[in-house]
Amino acid sequence: MTCSTMLRNMLLASLVFLSAGRAAVHADDWRHELATPRPEFSQMPFWFWNDRLEEEEIKRQMADFREHGVYGFIIHARMGLPKDIPYMGERWLQLVRAAVEEAKSTNMRVCLYDEGMYPSGSAHGEVVRSNPSFAAKGLTMTMQDVAGPADLPRPAPSNGTLVATLIARPTPDSKAKAVEPTSLKLVDAAATSIKVPQGPWRVMTFACVPSKGRIRGVHEDEEDSAPAAPPAANLLDPAAMQVFIRFAYEPYDRILREHFGKTVIAMFTDEPNMLGRRSTPGLQPWTDGIEHDYERQHGDSLLPLLPALFLDLGPETATVRARFHQTLARRLNDSYYRQLSEWCDRHGIALTGHPAGPTEIDPLHYFQIPGQDIVWRGLLPEKNLALQGTNSAIAKCTSSVARHDGRWLNANEVYGAFGWQLTMEEMKWLADWLMVRGVNTLYPHAFYYSIRGNRFNERPPDVGPNNAWWPHYRLFADYTSRLCGLLADSRQVCHVAILCRNNQLPWRAAEHLYRNQIDFNYLEEWRLIGQARIEDSSLAVGPMRYTLLVVDQDEPLAKTTQARIDELERAGLRVSYCTGGVGPELVHDAPRDLTVDPASPDLRCTHLRKRDHDFYLLVNEGDRPIETGLTVPIRAKAEWFDAWESTFRPTTVQKADHSTMTITLQLERRSSLVLCIDRGQPHTEMPAAPPPAAQPPTTIHVPGPWQLSDTKGKLFDGTLGNWLQNPDTTGLAGTVLYRTSFDLKKVDMLAYRLHLGAVGDFAAVRLNGQALPPRFWAPYRWDVTQALKEGRNELTVEVTNSLVNRYDPKQLRPSGLIGPVELQAVRSTD
Repeated sequence: MTCSTMLRNMLLASLVFLSAGRAAVHADDWRHELATPRPEFSQMPFWFWNDRLEEEEIKRQMADFREHGVYGFIIHARMGLPKDIPYMGERWLQLVRAAVEEAKSTNMRVCLYDEGMYPSGSAHGEVVRSNPSFAAKGLTMTMQDVAGPADLPRPAPSNGTLVATLIARPTPDSKAKAVEPTSLKLVDAAATSIKVPQGPWRVMTFACVPSKGRIRGVHEDEEDSAPAAPPAANLLDPAAMQVFIRFAYEPYDRILREHFGKTVIAMFTDEPNMLGRRSTPGLQPWTDGIEHDYERQHGDSLLPLLPALFLDLGPETATVRARFHQTLARRLNDSYYRQLSEWCDRHGIALTGHPAGPTEIDPLHYFQIPGQDIVWRGLLPEKNLALQGTNSAIAKCTSSVARHDGRWLNANEVYGAFGWQLTMEEMKWLADWLMVRGVNTLYPHAFYYSIRGNRFNERPPDVGPNNAWWPHYRLFADYTSRLCGLLADSRQVCHVAILCRNNQLPWRAAEHLYRNQIDFNYLEEWRLIGQARIEDSSLAVGPMRYTLLVVDQDEPLAKTTQARIDELERAGLRVSYCTGGVGPELVHDAPRDLTVDPASPDLRCTHLRKRDHDFYLLVNEGDRPIETGLTVPIRAKAEWFDAWESTFRPTTVQKADHSTMTITLQLERRSSLVLCIDRGQPHTEMPAAPPPAAQPPTTIHVPGPWQLSDTKGKLFDGTLGNWLQNPDTTGLAGTVLYRTSFDLKKVDMLAYRLHLGAVGDFAAVRLNGQALPPRFWAPYRWDVTQALKEGRNELTVEVTNSLVNRYDPKQLRPSGLIGPVELQAVRSTD
């Protein structure tokens, strides 16, 4: 299915409304457009409604969000909501309506959430309470060893409904509990007894039983391990999911209909789980009739193959299990995702959220804003997970679907359960990791309505108002808004597709492409077979055009898939097979619109085009600065845009010919830049002369003495170093001011940089009364040429440590101004 014209027009209209304050005079000013953080591309954090809710406090917090650059939110009921504000009760709905009406009057966007709390699909247990037969179900197997010949009564399941009975000879290894595949016999469904032949046999009884799965609730004593936890519903039953919609979706339509498609832009559904959480161990998801789905899709009867879901039956085991999970996935698509998507489509809002698995790409076709999530510290800069393993594909999973389906937005729920040790450095790195891979909507997890009592410890951290960096959050919020706006309002230039199948996204080839600045999208097998076509030797998929298809898997392709690829090759498409591994020929054969010399494997790039402009978003994912030359197949006026500082500056062109130019790139760790090229303005500058050999900087130590105090003026003994080792500050989680003065003989033609050395965690500087912006990661460095003066200089460094030192002392982080503090004087290039 595709997003209807009505829905897209309503979403566009809502964004036009939200950006109505933008002056028309700037409509064609791309610099202004790029530098302005627009509310429609703001972060949309989960807002945990987790305490006694009051309308005035809701409005106060919303104003606080706006003041810090956040113009949207996802209303999410969480643990701690009092029972006298029952989830989806009248008081809850009144408060939601009040928040939406306040959002309308203040130019904010709202996303609703369809569960209390998660996983989605149960309406806080109301689906099962309305009809106990709608509870989540699973398939169980019990075994009994018998000796034949014998005539046994057919075993009846002690619980649930009989699905099938089979007998087979056990293997000689009694510990393995395996059977001989060739001996399997399905007992007739109408039989009341079993005739067991001569010898040892194993009787296997399969039954459909309640899974006893739960969801996490929102009120006291509703954790998924508690008896009062809401029961999980059967997501594979279309009738049950209609009831879910009735309880979880329609009440919002009743009270917010006039806001749908305007202020309310989406409904978030969250990691549906077919068995529910904490279900009976050893079950396979099941529902009535799933065996018929299997037979229609694969041509085989499932019942004689049921033992393969629990036991090793030899070579066919993997095939049976894969087909069974494909059948479940298709059933979930039809029963769950399709119904929710169509409801949202009819009501003028988008379905957003994410499936349960990080590489579940197939269900995202039903999301008008496809999404995924990064939680539980599953992706970090210091680990190799950014390029290897399942999580390395999360971002491309959503952006690929959005680009093929023509979706304007795609999203990621990020930072959930990263713990209070999460740093702003990690936040920025993860945002860059997502955006350079095409994600253009961020759902930070989470802003907490309250951290009272133990609420601070419910899937922490609060990344917003209750975190130490909140006074400076607007820097980060504006940064992501600028880049998300660029990504949403432009078209990706990309020539490579990587084939994926059965919700498995290969990463071996992807890693090599990333390390060589070659962008790509994942292409599902079903799109390749049913949607892709050849146009001028390119593979056309929706609005995208590819000249290279990468097949990165070791096992043989399905016959229909291989036949389709062969057909496309004959029509002119280039195909690269990576069987057994990825070699250098992949990069050599891949089409490129950017080359880098010297090689910079930590540099990531995506190429975007908007009207007559090309934009290359460049991100340094490594720990060292990058200095290299970029060659682009364009000769036109170019400049750099720094989205964090919101500044433009000229490029340095090393060389240029009639159709290409090579530009010097200097990119510090944890940094990004956008190379902006105006095709309508010719490049007329002569290539820059080689710079003179760099002279080592002159280092001027700032030795102190240092005066330490808290923000209220209380003085501490101590000097530079980890304040956790200072008896006066060992337990402090907060801010310490370091003050000193120093004399300087200022020299013309020199530029001065202030380096703080090591800092835990972030620092802001005031030099001679001039405030300098905070730094959240190394290098903690500022250009202070203008702020310095001849003679005596007064320096104040305000250092704030991590709140993990307060909330999770087992994860203590170094704190304070550790140093050394230095000035470096270098010859000015101005």
